[in-house]
Amino acid sequence: MTSDEQRRLSEHEAARAQIAQLYGRKLTVVTVEGGTRFDGCASAEPLTVPADALARLDPEAPFCLWPAEVRRRVESDVMFGLAGDAAERVLFPPRTGRAEEPVAVRAAVIAAKLPPATDIERAEAVAAVSDDDPEIRSDAANVARLANVAYPGDTMAQVRWLGFMAAECESLVLAHQAGIRRLAAVARELGTVGGEAAAGVLTRRLWAAS
Repeated sequence: MTSDEQRRLSEHEAARAQIAQLYGRKLTVVTVEGGTRFDGCASAEPLTVPADALARLDPEAPFCLWPAEVRRRVESDVMFGLAGDAAERVLFPPRTGRAEEPVAVRAAVIAAKLPPATDIERAEAVAAVSDDDPEIRSDAANVARLANVAYPGDTMAQVRWLGFMAAECESLVLAHQAGIRRLAAVARELGTVGGEAAAGVLTRRLWAAS
């Protein structure tokens, strides 16, 4: 893999982690160590939907009238699936006209201070990039499935909604590009970053301590 390909991959996965964190999802692992199916992966626990929200859900109602907690769960999953592609389109190649944070220089220092990924986190990473699990789908397949959940059988509504979600995702990626690039650089150094460590890099807690 070339250095450009490594950077593209690391920013793809770091963007997914950043979007997950913005939605309040707990990060479990970020890896750029490839497997038999995917070159990398960012994993995060899905949002929990309260039982009372599920009880109020009328699946026959329009998606915009679903309980807010249910809509947020679906939307957070869609944004998580869109984030990597959004990062590749808006962050790579680098934007011109403004100085970038020198993340590559500091990544090795940060990486040396991070706790190593645990056996559980590494197992999660291996499973996420492996083709052994039939439940693992591509980002595109997951997003398409969720669009059909929100707007079953309505192709036009699905296209419009996903276009809106993609634009929102790009805006978030651009707004949080510094954190994405920090985590991407650390991931290139370590290969696999545990969830808590990744969250610390995104929020600058660990970065500022270098």
